[in-house]
Amino acid sequence: MSPESPRFYYPPARIEEVRDSYHGVEVVDPYRWLEDPSTAETSAWVDAQDRLARKVLSDSPIRGVLHQEFESLAQRDLVPFWPVLSPKVLPKRKASRYFQIRRPPRAQQPALYCRDGPRGRPRVIVNPDREGRGGTTSILQASPSWDGSRVIFGLSRDGSDRTTLRVRDVSSRRDGDRISNVRYANVAWLHDGSGFYYSNWPEPGKAGSTGRPHVFYHRIGTPATSDAPIFGEGLEVTQLVADLVIDPRDEHLVILVERLSASSDLFHLDLRSGGKVRPLATGLGALFLGEGSLVIRDGHVIGVTDHRAPRRRVVSIPIDAPSEDSWKEVVPEAEGILEGMAVIGRWMVLRYLEGASSRLKVRTLEGALKREVWLPGLGTVFGPSGEAEDGEAIFSFTSFQVPTTLYRCRLPNGQPTPLDRSPIPSAQSWLATRQVHFPSKDGTEVSMFLVHRKGLRATGSAPTLLEGYGGFGVSYTPFFNYGLLPLLRDGGLYALPNLRGGGEYGKAWHDGGKRERKQAVFDDFASAAEWLIQSNYTDPAHLAIKGASNGGLLVGALLTQRPELFRTAVCGVPVLDMLRYQLFDGGALWVPEYGSSDDPEAFQYLWSYSPYHQVRSGVRYPAVLLTTADTDTRVNPMHARKMAARLQAASASELPILLRTERKAGHGFGKSVGQTVEALTDTWTFLYDQLGVRHGTQAG
Repeated sequence: MSPESPRFYYPPARIEEVRDSYHGVEVVDPYRWLEDPSTAETSAWVDAQDRLARKVLSDSPIRGVLHQEFESLAQRDLVPFWPVLSPKVLPKRKASRYFQIRRPPRAQQPALYCRDGPRGRPRVIVNPDREGRGGTTSILQASPSWDGSRVIFGLSRDGSDRTTLRVRDVSSRRDGDRISNVRYANVAWLHDGSGFYYSNWPEPGKAGSTGRPHVFYHRIGTPATSDAPIFGEGLEVTQLVADLVIDPRDEHLVILVERLSASSDLFHLDLRSGGKVRPLATGLGALFLGEGSLVIRDGHVIGVTDHRAPRRRVVSIPIDAPSEDSWKEVVPEAEGILEGMAVIGRWMVLRYLEGASSRLKVRTLEGALKREVWLPGLGTVFGPSGEAEDGEAIFSFTSFQVPTTLYRCRLPNGQPTPLDRSPIPSAQSWLATRQVHFPSKDGTEVSMFLVHRKGLRATGSAPTLLEGYGGFGVSYTPFFNYGLLPLLRDGGLYALPNLRGGGEYGKAWHDGGKRERKQAVFDDFASAAEWLIQSNYTDPAHLAIKGASNGGLLVGALLTQRPELFRTAVCGVPVLDMLRYQLFDGGALWVPEYGSSDDPEAFQYLWSYSPYHQVRSGVRYPAVLLTTADTDTRVNPMHARKMAARLQAASASELPILLRTERKAGHGFGKSVGQTVEALTDTWTFLYDQLGVRHGTQAG
């Protein structure tokens, strides 16, 4: 289809050339006006684009069948894949109580459950469906007190990062203290329950905004307006408070400040004597991990870092003498990538990535290896977590074939036993997973997972989805995604490469795909597509690419650099204008990863690949489905709007360029079941139509 096609016309987008000068280079932006969502013109254009997209998709004869199938699968997906929610709602045990996220049957959102003991009857503590309207209110975070009697939680409305922290009594389910206008919060309870420390970065212009991340102390029973900042002066907009840790005696507070996935610093506050926060380990250019991987024991901070260890190691830092000369290496760097740690009783449980798949190893507090924990195959672990003085670890496991299962494991020698599992049946009986390796453009070897029905033959035309991310040190590893099941059943292939820029192979792998080396990520993705074609799995007419957020940038780059390689692209909540991304929402936090057009050197490489700026008129672009959400506060919807307008005006092919804008939805987390089903149905309707997949054929 094209704008001239008799089937439909694209809603016209006015061209108003805004000219900017970047370090002596003039850059034209024809659709700057689409950055402003408040104008009637932008609103009308977005509505018209959305109506067009939904009409094209609803007219497809396959849509109703797929909708019914996804609705059935979604209703059975009761134990969610944790990162789809947030690492701040990982399962936890506090005293004798177990806390986890699970979706009640027929509910739109997962709820926070608590059970007394592993065999206790689960009861709902926070039910977002009853807290909000329309099914678009979700749990953003949950932090139980040490004795399990109370929980601090925050709800997200319409997918926003904004929240109000609330303190709820677990037994009565009554709320007490509230802290409003909160963003990117971490919480550390005092062990006696008298108060807690929390971080906050309110949006600029909002009441109480400091314009920078700060740490506050809140005493239970006092108004939040009296909470004074104890730390944050001098922090920059590219920094974020990533974790807060308190020792078991409430004597020390450690603050982890991070430049997103680039480097971090540790600060310390002596809670016995008060005073000011002081540096503990700063200016090293190294990364320390948070989310449970920092603990305080006997006056020492035990943590996971890549300082002098690209694959990471465990070090012990004495609080009273924190110079590097006083550090002790507890667990040295190993062959695998150390992804996380939990200190549970007298044991450390370490989570490694080996070949982009999880392994769990138990060590003594002195670092001696005790054993490896059994896992049910090639997959991904989240956690573990556990009480400081307890001997039980809790973690979740998922793989391409196995839905999310929550395990408990008694240390040091106990075997994992299921605490909860998804009722979706395992696909192990009919799905196969294998890992292959291919050379990228510069000769670098890249690994890739292939998932397909057992016995799939390489015919050269299998409908294939190639998905990627490649950024921020994020590892893309095996996970269960029921949205893939229809394609895999119908003879399709799913390919997930471990691109540079990710964290699958350590710091060097991440650094090899960031800032001035970002092009290597796009080359890896293109090489994955070429390998699939050369290996006779598929051809360009049956190949689709997909990515979201930073993965949307990946798709946009390949779309403008190698449009001949594939038939269709799904570009979700994408970053596409690389010259202005840092001016919107949380974009300033990404500067350590991408660089900024304010810097002359960074401008040159950003401009060279910025997808919005690299669209060329007269090119036969593939079919494209751009998706965004009107309340996305992480990646501004302006990226998808401007790209849609540019592609629709430029493409010489008759393939559709569609823009789907979701209402009351954010960056992807917190979607209701209904929203998830609609989004899956539209995405796969588009892919089935473009790739010519025959539904229900069970092709071999």
